[in-house]
Amino acid sequence: MKEKIKEKQNKNFVMVKNDLMASTELSSTQKLFVSYILGWQKNNLICKETNSNLASRFGMKYGGIRSVIRELNKHDFFKAESYDYDKRTSTSGHEIKVNETKLLNFLTLELANSHSTEDKKEEESISILPEDLVAKLEESEVESLPKYSISDTVNLYEVLLQLKFNQDDMLKIKEHFKSETIIFDLFVDYFIELEIGQKFQNYKGIKVSDEQIDLFHNMIST
Repeated sequence: MKEKIKEKQNKNFVMVKNDLMASTELSSTQKLFVSYILGWQKNNLICKETNSNLASRFGMKYGGIRSVIRELNKHDFFKAESYDYDKRTSTSGHEIKVNETKLLNFLTLELANSHSTEDKKEEESISILPEDLVAKLEESEVESLPKYSISDTVNLYEVLLQLKFNQDDMLKIKEHFKSETIIFDLFVDYFIELEIGQKFQNYKGIKVSDEQIDLFHNMIST
């Protein structure tokens, strides 16, 4: 019977849930440790192992496992309380619990904040034009029309300024390309799509004027 129990224990492994694994606020060791405690709770048990035993189980030094527990105790979903301090070995056991509801709230809030930060960064990168470009727009200061070959690498804002796009359209076009520097051939394809698309009914995209079309074709080096 004991051999079967030992065999079953040796086959045990720690499962880390996907949402926990995706956390960027917790270290890999913290995620593994939390998952280990959740494994106890899944079997309606409470982990009461000593630091020494936990350190051995996780392949860490005694101070290392203490650090893991101390850092996790800063989160409201984790609680480790010492008990049965042994003066001879200077060790104590821990009653360690993870509040699964609070853990879920922690992970959900982290995910929401992450998306909010990404959206804010993307919005900032899309909605802000370079100051010198804004000044040129306000002063209607456009240099003489250059010539580009399709293989040229160009500054998107400079091309749009030369084609007399307004600021709102510039931002939309920048959002499309996701970069200020592009190969001119890509812009040529994009502009032609705008030129053709606006001829159809119910077209809701960026519209280009006859003047802009003339400027565009004069811009292309032959």
